[in-house]
Amino acid sequence: MSSHCSNYSCKTASETLKWINAIVDLIKPFSFLTDAHVVNFFTDRLWEAIDKEWMDCLREEPVENLLQIPCGVVQGHWPASLKEFIVALRSLALPRQQADLQAVLPGMSMTSLNSVLCTGMNSKKNMK
Repeated sequence: MSSHCSNYSCKTASETLKWINAIVDLIKPFSFLTDAHVVNFFTDRLWEAIDKEWMDCLREEPVENLLQIPCGVVQGHWPASLKEFIVALRSLALPRQQADLQAVLPGMSMTSLNSVLCTGMNSKKNMK
């Protein structure tokens, strides 16, 4: 897995907003995919709206290489625009390690998720 080093942080609200806006700006051109229901991908043939050069390239790519895309691994023979997109996606990915909530939010009391979920449920549902 490739190392992940982001240029963004969530240390302040403005830094967090900057990160969120960068993510939105990157995926905005693909809203036809992100806003569509999964079934519509097939019924509306949404794959036809994806860059033809990307599709032609990825269609011939071994599965092993495709599985490495989420890690930011690109292949040298891919179109420059696809490589740039994958690298940009990886640079904007949120960290996967869980933060120490007591360190990040000192003094905040935590309520168990179970009690939060049970609020407002009738006793029959609460038993499940």
